[in-house]
Amino acid sequence: MSDTCPLVFAVNSGFVISELEGEFDDTVIIAMGCESQYLEDMAQAFIQKGASVYLGWSTVVSLEYVDNATIELLNNLLLKKLPLADGITETMNAVGTDPYFRAYLKYYPTESGDLTLNELIK
Repeated sequence: MSDTCPLVFAVNSGFVISELEGEFDDTVIIAMGCESQYLEDMAQAFIQKGASVYLGWSTVVSLEYVDNATIELLNNLLLKKLPLADGITETMNAVGTDPYFRAYLKYYPTESGDLTLNELIK
């Protein structure tokens, strides 16, 4: 590690499928990192391991933006108990897309949109 190149830890979908032991039975995966839902391979890997839904960002996100958006998302899903699609829509209406990178929230699979978190974890 150097001052110009910080140490980064990352995993890919192959790691999730072949190296992670156990299952994610009825788990909601909320991945708030950059490009966490740029492609669907990571989402598919978690679903294959038993997760009920995977949320992530379409592209790169700025730190302050993602912090605020995550708080808004959790408020909509946990406190207001909105269905997933409505909670994401409310979040995006409140915070907009990332002001620098235009990132927006996505989820997989799309059939999960009408369900609340309580329904997704049962």
